[in-house]
Amino acid sequence: MTPDIIKHGEKIDRPGLYAMRMSWYHDDCCVGPSISSTGLRTIIHCPAKYWASSIYNPDGRPMKSSSGFAFGKAAHSLTLEGVLPRREFAVHAFSDFNTNEGRVGPYGRYKNYRDYKAAWKKRAEALGMTVLSGEDLRTIAEIYQALERHPFVQAGGLDGMVEMSMIWQDKETGIWLKSRPDVLPLNDAYADTKFVVDASQMATSRSMANYRYDMQAALVGEGMEKVLGRIMQNAVLFCVEKEFPYIAEDWEFNDRYIACGRADNHTALRIFRDCLDSGVWPTYTRNTETLGPPDWLEQRATGGKRADLGTLEELQ
Repeated sequence: MTPDIIKHGEKIDRPGLYAMRMSWYHDDCCVGPSISSTGLRTIIHCPAKYWASSIYNPDGRPMKSSSGFAFGKAAHSLTLEGVLPRREFAVHAFSDFNTNEGRVGPYGRYKNYRDYKAAWKKRAEALGMTVLSGEDLRTIAEIYQALERHPFVQAGGLDGMVEMSMIWQDKETGIWLKSRPDVLPLNDAYADTKFVVDASQMATSRSMANYRYDMQAALVGEGMEKVLGRIMQNAVLFCVEKEFPYIAEDWEFNDRYIACGRADNHTALRIFRDCLDSGVWPTYTRNTETLGPPDWLEQRATGGKRADLGTLEELQ
């Protein structure tokens, strides 16, 4: 399927596969309210947090990008596309942006080295560029070389169309859905690359639950059905460690996880629709009025036996 090319400011009014800038993808790019996986995952966690940085909130504040985000963006560009676009990234050789580092001028109109560095960063960000350190760039290049030898990569696990956007409208709520996978697969398998501290099964399980990668994968699968007419057969989280020796592991989602993700995507969609209509954006969901100890903590406190520990008054 050949993608339609969308210019910044051009509104989308039909389902399809689109080539568009990331900035417009995350903006109000459809003829009606739209939302991506990031928004759905935030809403299922806390609608008020979504609204605080929403493009539909006239008083909203955009979320700040972290150094980890910059590293991940650059690593994705290099490992998936094989290039690091010069117009998108600015590389610096500073150790940080907050100290003078004992250096002495002259620095033109800047009083000291710190002001010079701050001005450099501000100018790069004003041009829409992502700021990287030279050390980041060296690390990413080493990761790229390491991944070329990984069996998952050699088998074509990361092959496909890069940075394509699938957009379609949910019939129940009328909300436009947006999905922009790292790589749009050539077959019916989807892989999502994450650059992590720990690629082990235990750490990956925690990350999947915390960041709801199942919802992200499920939305890609729904997009493939609605836009491409293809059924996603399997989804893989390809976790790459950011420190030497850059261990990488591919973990496959089971069907139950994808089913949970798809159900929660549509729960979040209904919440989004209700909040837009009512203007009320709740905070966290309460399942109980009090917090209870997890099983392992209670068992340790009672010597491995489930027991009634009593009330606070009885323990005093």
